[in-house]
Amino acid sequence: MTYSLDAFTKDAKAALAGTSGPAGPEKVRVLLEKFLTNKDFVDEAVGPAALMGARKLYEPTLTG
Repeated sequence: MTYSLDAFTKDAKAALAGTSGPAGPEKVRVLLEKFLTNKDFVDEAVGPAALMGARKLYEPTLTG
């Protein structure tokens, strides 16, 4: 099964919430490496057929 943007953001949020200091961002870096192996997402987001310019890939939901 492909590692999705939704799964990455959920895992990254949990890694940052559950880990203090530099270990949290390091966990996110490892997760990002895993996520960027999703060839379909990478092709769609930044491949030759992707729209030019900046665009938002994710926006967190603000709660509480």
